[in-house]
Amino acid sequence: ADYTECELRLRTAYYTELLNTAKHDFSEMQSKQLSEMIGREIDCLNIINAYRMKAFFGYSAEEIKKRQIRIKTASGSAKRLDKYYELESPEDMLEWVKRSKYSKGGKQSSEYIESIVRSSQFAYLSHILAQSTAAPVSLYAFMKLCSTEVLNIVHIIETIRYNADPSAVEKDLIITTA
Repeated sequence: ADYTECELRLRTAYYTELLNTAKHDFSEMQSKQLSEMIGREIDCLNIINAYRMKAFFGYSAEEIKKRQIRIKTASGSAKRLDKYYELESPEDMLEWVKRSKYSKGGKQSSEYIESIVRSSQFAYLSHILAQSTAAPVSLYAFMKLCSTEVLNIVHIIETIRYNADPSAVEKDLIITTA
């Protein structure tokens, strides 16, 4: 079985259903906010996965595009991300991310794309949670913030398990400064 293709199809089906639910089950304002959050989540997954494909496996832009979650979202970011996939090197991709909205509020000094993008996403979702008065929007943001906390716990456990340097891992944990 092609497990990469299975994962891509499952994620695409999941996000398609999530976006359809947001569109049909909530008010127009809530639907718009949820769709924006979900679209940005998809973009973040695609950005991180594309970087890994180029950095670790040398995939071409066309190979990367075939392996991305391609769902039409309100953000319309597919064409912008296509330019990202076409960048020559992983270093160019990292610089593109650092100049984009996907690093705003995140850890600019990190050398790991995951840390940059996820910390920016954490800041974005924290802002949504603080500002939103819509229960579905707040709940979705809160659930995604909790997922970040789970990832932090996993990283801490792996640090202990593999006897890694705690200070190296600590700088890439995604934590709130408030």
